[in-house]
Amino acid sequence: MNQFLASSFVVLALTFSSARKTSATEAPDLSKLAETGKRTLEKLENSPATWITRCRLSDNPHSQHIFSEIKVFRDGRRQSWSFSQSVYGASSNVCDIIEVAGIWHVTTGRDFLKCRPYEADLRFPASYLLLALADIRGFASENPLGTMEFEKRNGSQLWFRLRPAGQYRRILEKNLAESDKLKANDLTLHQRRYKEKAVAQAREQLAHGAPVVFDEQTGILLEGTIGPMSFSVEGFRWLDRPPEDAFALRKGVRWDDQTRPWSAEEYEQCALVAHDSSFVEGQSLSANTFVLNLKSGDMRRVPFVGMTSVPCSFLGSRNAAVVAGVASRSAAMFGGTDLDSSVGLASVDLVTGKNEPFAEDWLSGGPLWMSEVSPDGQYAIGLSPSLPDMEAEVRLIKMSDRSVRTLLKITRLGGPLSWLPESDGIILSRGPRQIGPTVLCRLNLDGTLKDFRPGDWPLVLQKSRRILYQETGSQLWHTCDLDGSNPKLYADGLADHGQPAVSPDERQILFTRINKGSAPQLMLFELGKSNGRPATRAEGFTGQAVWR
Repeated sequence: MNQFLASSFVVLALTFSSARKTSATEAPDLSKLAETGKRTLEKLENSPATWITRCRLSDNPHSQHIFSEIKVFRDGRRQSWSFSQSVYGASSNVCDIIEVAGIWHVTTGRDFLKCRPYEADLRFPASYLLLALADIRGFASENPLGTMEFEKRNGSQLWFRLRPAGQYRRILEKNLAESDKLKANDLTLHQRRYKEKAVAQAREQLAHGAPVVFDEQTGILLEGTIGPMSFSVEGFRWLDRPPEDAFALRKGVRWDDQTRPWSAEEYEQCALVAHDSSFVEGQSLSANTFVLNLKSGDMRRVPFVGMTSVPCSFLGSRNAAVVAGVASRSAAMFGGTDLDSSVGLASVDLVTGKNEPFAEDWLSGGPLWMSEVSPDGQYAIGLSPSLPDMEAEVRLIKMSDRSVRTLLKITRLGGPLSWLPESDGIILSRGPRQIGPTVLCRLNLDGTLKDFRPGDWPLVLQKSRRILYQETGSQLWHTCDLDGSNPKLYADGLADHGQPAVSPDERQILFTRINKGSAPQLMLFELGKSNGRPATRAEGFTGQAVWR
């Protein structure tokens, strides 16, 4: 959970590509620019158009010669995306997606997949981030991140500065304050370089704001950056009709048809996991929430319309899920663009693919992450990090109407949050005030908090009324009674395993095995046993499981 919060702050620490210098002239009418962008998006719903989006790593010294390119055609409900990589003028195709009649046809090399939208495991780095950046976005004069200030123009291209304010500004200030506490000798070379870039980006935005570029004639976003990725939209134009091959499907090939929704019985055999098929140790731009069928080993991406997410909880009869993520059109990503989705919690129907905000946007004060639902189905726990003091506001979410009540604010919060059998409280962990071990705590629904023993990563085994936890010194797994008494070694201690998730019947359990020099591996065990097996054949990282 803490890893997710940290990565969320990194994703939100935006930086935008530098614009070419031109002389400033008359400022545009912002309301007219917003109306122009709105009309463009409305026309795009039914009129054919094409454009190219180019994305490059802004901190790469070869970024002018190495970049990703997405060529897009759109004609009503038909869409196509062709992803390619260009290296010093040599271009190679990476993946093609053609959407026809609500079905994706995905071609990657010699693999041909049919699936419902946003369920494909796109096996190339930053895949759903690139897909999100390939969309068209319009100007909006209001933004929760700060104020938009006109800077200059060159023809129809308009440069603005987004001056950070509110929660976004506090994030940047916190990044700077915390950076001074990290000693250089405690960091790897990669970490030191990353820190230097993050500090420079935060200082630049606090001092000067973030530059973004819009087109006055269409009102659409032309240039910007997200994290280390700068992007530009080029060659946007309307078409009388799209070319014949824009939506032509490959013939004479065998499509792997995954369009059938899984049944209720199949979902009973499933867990939610975070998965990144292109994971590189220490860096991930492609983590997304997947449904893993533990019986077959097959995985499908939760159809969250966004660029990255991690799992929180199943809902109802397990045919819906809550994820914590960054949606494709979030204003937190794109400065002055149209706000039609959120950073934080979203509920996703696994059968229909419908996406809905589950709670208020995090930048507006809503939760950023949520626990699994309580055993009686009435509550969940939401976390709302408060910056710059790094407190986490712990909130009780009532599932029937999603009303929220604050329980307490807590610093040094650890995870996960695990419900007690009677749904009258949760077990969590928190770090020491100064020097000492991480401790397990009980949080009651009246907001009272009590420490009861050293330990970390608690998971309540509700049927046996025991707590599985990781001992802080040996890092071996133990169990204890609900009050912390009667500790016992779990199995053989399962060294180098973490992030447990138990099955609903509590007969099996998942652990993430840490492998030096390679991606962590999700392992499936019978409860109480020391020997497990890989839970999936998928390459890359699979972990952070939610099963109950």
